[in-house]
Amino acid sequence: MKVSITESEDDMLIEVPVEGPVFYAVENQAQPPIPRESFTKYFHKNAQYAKKNSPEETPVGTVFVKFVVTTDGSLVNFEIMKGINKELNLEAVRLIRNMPKWKPATQNGKVVNSSYVLPIAFRL
Repeated sequence: MKVSITESEDDMLIEVPVEGPVFYAVENQAQPPIPRESFTKYFHKNAQYAKKNSPEETPVGTVFVKFVVTTDGSLVNFEIMKGINKELNLEAVRLIRNMPKWKPATQNGKVVNSSYVLPIAFRL
C-alpha cells in the first residue's frame, strides 16, 4: 500500500518523482539523524494516536514503513509493507516524515537515492 502523506489524511497516496535511480543495496546505507538507540524515545515522545479506554482495545504491533531517502536526505514515497490499521499506519508515516533530513546513502563514493525499511513499534 503506497502512502505518501499530503495535508489531508484521507488523500494519502501521492508518489513524488525522484530524480535518478533508487538503490536497494548500497555500500553505505542512509543514516537517520538520531542514533538508532534513540528511535524508541523519539517515537514515544512524538506519537499522537488515541489509546483506548482499556489496554485490550488499544491496537499494538509494529508498522513496517518503506521509503526513499533522496540524495539531499529528504524522505519521500512512503509505503506500508506491513501495517496494523489506518490510524497507526498514518501515524508511523507521520513520525518518520517529521524527522530531520537523513544522511543519504553512498555507492562508489557518490551520494545516491536509496530505499529504506523502518519498523515502528506501537506498544502500551
